[in-house]
Amino acid sequence: MPTLVTPNEAAVINTTNRPTFVWNTSANSVWYNLEITNGMNTVVFTQWYQAGVGGCGGATCMVQVPNPLAYGGYNWRVRAWSQGGLSAFSTARSFFSLSLNPQPLMIGADESRVQRSGQWTLSSSERAAGQAYLSSSGSASDTLTFAFSGTAAEVVYIAGPGYGSFAVEVDGVVLRAVNANAAQESVHFLKPGY
Repeated sequence: MPTLVTPNEAAVINTTNRPTFVWNTSANSVWYNLEITNGMNTVVFTQWYQAGVGGCGGATCMVQVPNPLAYGGYNWRVRAWSQGGLSAFSTARSFFSLSLNPQPLMIGADESRVQRSGQWTLSSSERAAGQAYLSSSGSASDTLTFAFSGTAAEVVYIAGPGYGSFAVEVDGVVLRAVNANAAQESVHFLKPGY
């Protein structure tokens, strides 16, 4: 069975809408099948790649999907085929694709267009969009504000041990309260209903 390399679990891909997938090859495998499913578990991309050809020419396969992936959450996995038969799929990894189209627009919490009040600390994480995120001091007066015009907004946040809670408010109405305390660090995508 091949082992997945990148993108990592819960990766946020914000530099391209045609991500590159990398996995380690396995001994005696002749073909590899890359499969990508969307949030409804529908296969949106599947392709077989021959070992020793193109992007699968060595110890790893490196494949960029030919068509853009729409904005949203996905899972990817790989299986191999050899003369001995077809392997099981690798354990799937999730990732989130942020389209490069003007809509939707992604704004990082540390950008100047986001107004801060209270005390915030800039931290780095490979799981965060742009590899950085802001942490609140824990005070209820710590707020982040961003003005937008549109019909929807989605919040990407990191949950983890010792993290607190926060509320998402639009036009003065609290739409969602979120508890970001979790056993281990992970990325979450919140689309408040309004």
